[in-house]
Amino acid sequence: MERNEYADSFADCVVRRTEYDTVMKPGIIILTMALPALLALAVVTVAIDANLGVNFTEEGVRAGILVALVTECSIIGFMLYMLSGRTARHQSRDDDWAAALIGYARSKGADVSDMEALAKKMHRRGRSPLRVLSLVLWGISVIFLLFLGVYLGLLSEPLDQRIYLLGTISYILLILQFLLSTGATYGFPYKHEKRQIAFTEEFSRRMGDIGLEFPSMKPLVGRPHRILMGLLFIITLGLFSLVLFLLACRNMNLHIHNQWGYEQKVLERIIEIEGGSGVRPVEGARMGAAASIIRSIF
Repeated sequence: MERNEYADSFADCVVRRTEYDTVMKPGIIILTMALPALLALAVVTVAIDANLGVNFTEEGVRAGILVALVTECSIIGFMLYMLSGRTARHQSRDDDWAAALIGYARSKGADVSDMEALAKKMHRRGRSPLRVLSLVLWGISVIFLLFLGVYLGLLSEPLDQRIYLLGTISYILLILQFLLSTGATYGFPYKHEKRQIAFTEEFSRRMGDIGLEFPSMKPLVGRPHRILMGLLFIITLGLFSLVLFLLACRNMNLHIHNQWGYEQKVLERIIEIEGGSGVRPVEGARMGAAASIIRSIF
């Protein structure tokens, strides 16, 4: 039997999925966000007290809290950049994923016009403005952090009222970054999965029309509760954004695992139809550990 190029394309997309999809563990996210800020709080408090010659002063604590806030701004800014990249890479893979299934259905004589229309709704957009904006905010946070380091390092007298202004600015910047990150990622998994399910249902229907049975993807990600989350955000003065951030990561993880399970079933069915015996790994197809880490960052 002649090899079907679209079956090969789909198999390649499934085998190499870990090059594009990243499952982020909540524990690592919490540790990444909390540990540097706590270290900054402790180190700056001790350093200010050493400069002033008094242990555990109010100035030291205030300076430590301020630097911890700005440190958190820098971390969240970079994580926002990573999350937007994660979403873009996933959508990029889904472009190839959908194109392979459309091509395979067409090669078998199925009507793919509705599948093509649904694939366009799933299609990734160009470089997201959010990705650029997150870099700008991250850059501002890093510059602000460096400025504070120099200012507090040269400090030899008690802090004045400007510390409260700097603290307010850093808090607003932090909340803005939380809003951007949750706004970009909290609702995306549900919306994207809903469109993908519609695509797989159409694929299953059209393949059934020509006598080839295929499963469709089942929903796993729950509908986002925007009104409730918005109220909690206001009540907690923005601090609930941390919970939203973690929920966004969790929902994306659920969607990725859901898609992986579905596509494995589809691949096994394609192998059965094509008379194959399995998927042979291609040497060099898997990225090295260092390359994978760099790809996940940028």
